[in-house]
Amino acid sequence: MSPKRFNSTQKRVLNTLISGTCFVFREKTLALAKLVLPFLPFGKAIAVASILVEKFPTTHATKPFYATARPRWRRTFVFRLNPYCPLSKLFALTGLFQPEITEKLIKGKRRGVLVDIGANFGYFSVLWLSKRNTEVLAVEPIRENYELLIANLGQFGRRAKTVMCCLGEQTGEVTMSYDPEYPMLSKINPHAAHGQRVEMRMLRDVLEETGTAIIEVLKCDAEGHDIRILSGAHEIFEEKRIRMVFFEWRTWDGERASGLEEFCQLLATNGYRLVCNKSESDWCYELLNAQPEQIQTP
Repeated sequence: MSPKRFNSTQKRVLNTLISGTCFVFREKTLALAKLVLPFLPFGKAIAVASILVEKFPTTHATKPFYATARPRWRRTFVFRLNPYCPLSKLFALTGLFQPEITEKLIKGKRRGVLVDIGANFGYFSVLWLSKRNTEVLAVEPIRENYELLIANLGQFGRRAKTVMCCLGEQTGEVTMSYDPEYPMLSKINPHAAHGQRVEMRMLRDVLEETGTAIIEVLKCDAEGHDIRILSGAHEIFEEKRIRMVFFEWRTWDGERASGLEEFCQLLATNGYRLVCNKSESDWCYELLNAQPEQIQTP
């Protein structure tokens, strides 16, 4: 479900059509886009949305269109978003975010607990809670994102637990930095001049304190620290408390995460198998009843 790639001629034609529409409708073009784009294939929708976001930066007039979103899978729900974040703006227009994981979660028959590490504004938490007999433990370190997370999970009551912290291999305080225009992309940076001081905790401690035992799905999106976080909680995989896990195998800089092979071997030894395309940015491992097998990483 990767976005469709347009050649140069197609891009010029698309730009011309969109420019004409923008000239006629001005900012109201965004309202039209929010009605139409959720019904287009994601690749086409994201191509159009990218052009609109460039043509219409966040201003007093456009802010209302970017501040909320109705997801494709539940049009009655309204997310609150950061209207200055480009990734959130694309979601506001297209109604979809990270389509590969969305499809796996929404089409599956899984129920139970989702642990959402790096929950941001709560997209996957809400997706999971939209199904019956589900609960969520959502973890998010950045204050601005956490406030949106609380707002978006509010209607689910006790089914949703939230923790504001950074997960890692130890406990203490760390400095996290991010570009205010890209708050989804935060990272630990001890040298940041204007970073946020955030409490770092270990995953196994958070699970114990929140009473989270058996986890149906664990989704980790920690901008390159996924392997460190998950490896530091190796007991939960050895005890087979996780049924399915999603994680990013690349670091912030696009390199293979340190310890990736060892972590994949840990999963294989304990009965997990890779169940996604190895070219995807997020890998998915599922606990199977079959004998553990050696899993090679690309």
